[in-house]
Amino acid sequence: MKLVLTAALLAMLATPAFAGYSNKVAVKPDEAIGKAAEGFFSAWNVHDTKAMAAFWASDATLINPMGRVARGNAEIEKLLTDEQTTVFKASTAKVVEFKATRWIGSNMAFCDGELVVDGALGPDGSALPQMKLHLAVLMEKKGDRWLFAEARPYAFPPPPPPPPEPGK
Repeated sequence: MKLVLTAALLAMLATPAFAGYSNKVAVKPDEAIGKAAEGFFSAWNVHDTKAMAAFWASDATLINPMGRVARGNAEIEKLLTDEQTTVFKASTAKVVEFKATRWIGSNMAFCDGELVVDGALGPDGSALPQMKLHLAVLMEKKGDRWLFAEARPYAFPPPPPPPPEPGK
């Protein structure tokens, strides 16, 4: 009987529910996705296009707000380099909100977010007003990293003016 009790006690201690404190904290998928987005925009803020491109899946597609399409790492890095050496060369970007809105299995998530860009430059080098962009992004988990698989940042157009009042 003593042997059975000892074996049961050892079995309980070996299970995770009864194991001691672990320094390893599990990161929720939403948090990991948010950290990936933060990492990308941290690289943006120092204009490191190689680091920015590392946040994209090898077969990813990016369509920027002007409609330029880039497919795969090389084209995406080229697009980012073109932007970060011209219109965004003095800019900073900040994610206001970024969250998974729909899960597609355990390794893909559709995300929506809001982004603010300050310090963008017009074609003549003049400062542009703050840009507010919406992010529509498909994230894909590859190994232990969440990467951008598809991204469509865009700006909402202003609402149309109200119709004229009758008789005016």
